[in-house]
Order: sequence, then structure tokens, then C-alpha cells
Amino acid sequence: MRSAEAKHTAPPCWLRLAVPLTLLLALATPLARAALENWSGHLLAYASQRFGAAAPARLQQMQATMRQIQAAAGHDARARFKTASDVRSVMPTLRGVNDYYNHVPYFSDQEHWGVPDYWATPVEFVASWGGDCEDYAIAKYM
Repeated sequence: MRSAEAKHTAPPCWLRLAVPLTLLLALATPLARAALENWSGHLLAYASQRFGAAAPARLQQMQATMRQIQAAAGHDARARFKTASDVRSVMPTLRGVNDYYNHVPYFSDQEHWGVPDYWATPVEFVASWGGDCEDYAIAKYM
């Protein structure tokens, strides 16, 4: 039994993500992935209103970068990812996505959103220019 003074410590980030991220991976669809690629004027206006004037430019840069990575990966990239027995064939794509999102600053959910836990969409993550471990994981997966 814990004493009243004992502090609660959160489990490691990777452990907190294991089950929810597995569910996210199982539920991801081509339509969800397309949402990262096709920005509407309404989405950019919303991002500007909610996250500031720089948000649309950040989203457009994200879109341009992801399109460059996809073009470099080739039209059969998804099939190669599913069947790759040698990760070297897909490493340039993984490295490109990882490098891009690693430029987004890390903030705890409490600092960034004012709540103990918040799972940001990739649009929120980039438009707000910050997030924590699960936000990086979700954005990189998508």
C-alpha cells in the first residue's frame, strides 16, 4: 500500500502507447492517410484561426514534404513496406518522415494543451507546432 506522500509516476511513454497505438495502426485506412495529403481551404482557415497565422504555412510545408517523400519512395512504396524483409529498402522513406517530424518541438500535454493527456491529430501536431511522444508516433505512422 502506498503512503499518502507517495508520488504517482506515469509509465514510460512507449508503454502507455502500446495498446492504443496498436489499435490506431489496425484502424488506419487509405482515407485517413489521404487526409494528410489533401488540404482544403477550410482546414487551412481553421488552422489559422485556432493555431495562428503561421499554421497554414506549416501544414503546406508538411504536405509538400510528405509528397516529396512519397515521390522518392515510388508508386509501390506501400507494397514494399508490407513485404520488406530487408529494412534497408525502406529506410530512406522512414528516415525522411522521422527527420521531418523530429523538427516539431516537444511539449508535454500539460504544457501544450493544458490537460494531462491529449492525442493530437497530425494536423494539430504540426499546426500547433508541438506535441509529446504519442503525437510524434501518430504523425509518423500516418
